[in-house]
Amino acid sequence: MAQQIINVGSGPDTGTGDPLRTSMQKVNDNTTDLYQQAETNATAASDAQDSADAAQLSADNAQTTANNARRLRTPPSQRPMTHRTTQTRPA
Repeated sequence: MAQQIINVGSGPDTGTGDPLRTSMQKVNDNTTDLYQQAETNATAASDAQDSADAAQLSADNAQTTANNARRLRTPPSQRPMTHRTTQTRPA
């Protein structure tokens, strides 16, 4: 809906502007329109965030798959050694 402008008349007490009831109806209509637009924008933002999260998850999964495939192609003799340290108990 388009914004409804309140006609304030040509001057005070001229009787050329919108009556009070009509003015308040326009205020209510304008406010309702703003709230509806805010809800629409919030929904769109939430949907966009959901899409971005899904894309990030997909990218993370693709990277993990690529890393796993790279590890499987590397012969065991060329893989980096991992050392486990053991703690000794005091005597």
